[in-house]
Amino acid sequence: MSSFFAKKFGKLVFEKRTLAILSQDELADKCKNTGMNKSRISDIEKAKIAKPQSATIRELVRVLGITKEELAECYGIGVDDDVLPLKLLQDIAESFGDQKPSASEAELLAYLKQTAKDWHSLRARLAELELANDNLSNMLAAAQDLMVAQDYKGVEDLLAPALEIQTGERLRKEAEKAAKIAQAMADAALLDGRSDDATKHIIRAADFVTGYDTDLGAIMRNSFAIRLAGHARAFGGQGAINAITLYEKNLTVWGFENDKQKWAMTQNNLANVLRDQAARTEGADATALLGRAVAAYEAALEVRTRDDEPQNWAMTQNNLAVALRDQAARTEGADATALLGRAVAAYEAALEVYTRDDEPQKWAMTQNNLAVALGDQAARSEGADATALLGRAVAAYEAALEVRTRDDEPQKWAMTQNNLANVLRDQAARTEGADATALLGRAVAAYEAALEVYTRDDEPQKWAMTQNNLAVALRNQAACTEGADATALLGRAVAAYEAALEVYTRDDEPQKWAMMQNNLANVLRDQAARTEGADATALLGRAVAAYEAALEVYTRDDGPQNWAETQGNLGSLFLQSVTVSRTPGQDLQRALQHLDAALEVYDPVHTSQYYVKCTNVRDHVLDLLVEFEGEA
Repeated sequence: MSSFFAKKFGKLVFEKRTLAILSQDELADKCKNTGMNKSRISDIEKAKIAKPQSATIRELVRVLGITKEELAECYGIGVDDDVLPLKLLQDIAESFGDQKPSASEAELLAYLKQTAKDWHSLRARLAELELANDNLSNMLAAAQDLMVAQDYKGVEDLLAPALEIQTGERLRKEAEKAAKIAQAMADAALLDGRSDDATKHIIRAADFVTGYDTDLGAIMRNSFAIRLAGHARAFGGQGAINAITLYEKNLTVWGFENDKQKWAMTQNNLANVLRDQAARTEGADATALLGRAVAAYEAALEVRTRDDEPQNWAMTQNNLAVALRDQAARTEGADATALLGRAVAAYEAALEVYTRDDEPQKWAMTQNNLAVALGDQAARSEGADATALLGRAVAAYEAALEVRTRDDEPQKWAMTQNNLANVLRDQAARTEGADATALLGRAVAAYEAALEVYTRDDEPQKWAMTQNNLAVALRNQAACTEGADATALLGRAVAAYEAALEVYTRDDEPQKWAMMQNNLANVLRDQAARTEGADATALLGRAVAAYEAALEVYTRDDGPQNWAETQGNLGSLFLQSVTVSRTPGQDLQRALQHLDAALEVYDPVHTSQYYVKCTNVRDHVLDLLVEFEGEA
């Protein structure tokens, strides 16, 4: 501190005290926190104290209202110069005086001016910084506080990590820009149907950001994998395979140990895509894909437990069951039965969460799916086990219909009615007597219920399919019935097949048309067997016409098995017609011709059952021909 400051500051104190109309005693009293007295005030005003203490200066500045510009004048800094904060100005001047006690007033003035310039330059530089986040902004504020305290090493130390963070943020922004470009390229490639190229681009996009945020890279891959899977479902191609690649890459990022939830989610998503791809694949490859899907669902269930994540657990159990069912459909024997058993168990597990009261829609859906699996399992079982499984399937479908009502969900209601009818029909086939008849009656009622929704105009394909199913049930019911009731049931079956033929036409759906013609002919034969005279003859004539219509599609070259079966049916029909025909000999000859045609395809090794049946009928025809020739 110099005499220059002492004189200027003393004069300023005197002027301010006088303006405030304060005596030296009164001023000292107001500055009592510093132990000031009248004598010390007098010494300061007369410049007898060359270096007043900082606390004394601060107290006088506070009490007298001295501005920083006025104080700066005391140090020799003009009002046009950059002015430092008051306390800092005092501290700098005091520090300079301590370090260079012999320095001139000119040197102090130059030092203060340069320091003020440098200080403000640094402060301005800090203020100009555009930092990337709140954390860095907080660090900047702290650095400015350290400047006031003259802790410039602290400022430097604080800015060092800020520099590292800011550098990272700059690199991150550049990487994000590059990633967005690569994402746009992926979108363009996918729009063009090039899923392989799209996948390469999204992998690049993810790699750009993985260096600073591995989770963000994984999120990019996951989102695009979902899109690829959807694209594959809609348009085919390699999208599902590419999605599998992305999901498997993510499993190395979202590992079981470091992020169980995302790991489980990825396992479930991977399994879904594996299942989709299997549906578009044949043979052993499809079976292998389904095996991988099952393993992925089971892996997800290691995390998605009944207690911790009941909803995800139930959803994954349902997905697992679907995959097991698909796998069973591509498997034979005991292995298939075991897979279906596991599917049933998974559906039943899901029903522990999807309850009738809490989630009726999911409960109904799962009941329907369970019923399908039970029906499949019954088809691979025998005896009482099969019957019991079908009974459980019926119960599950009927449970689903508690929620899927005609008014609220007509489509699902009709589908479930049709499914229920199919199982009731299967159950009747394994039952005898009145019980079988009752089951078939319920099946017929369920098919007819479905036809309330599946109409000829609105849903011709489903309507035709259900008419065919109804006809089968009516024919089976007639086989368990006697007299006029049986005849009436067969008449309804004929009407149902003829209805189906309104949709299954020769031109549009030749295979289904031929099948319907064959089925119609079978029922007409049954109806003829319960009729006499001209009516029976007319029915058999219609049956012949239907079989011959089927042979327009079932040719020897294109469909030898169907062709042979229809030839055999015609042989049996002409044998049947002998009882009502006026030309029995001719009918027997025609029967023989058709049976011989069937035997061109049937052989005792590959189609032994059909061969034996056809041969037995042929032998009977030959015996009858001998009898007729003997009578002639």
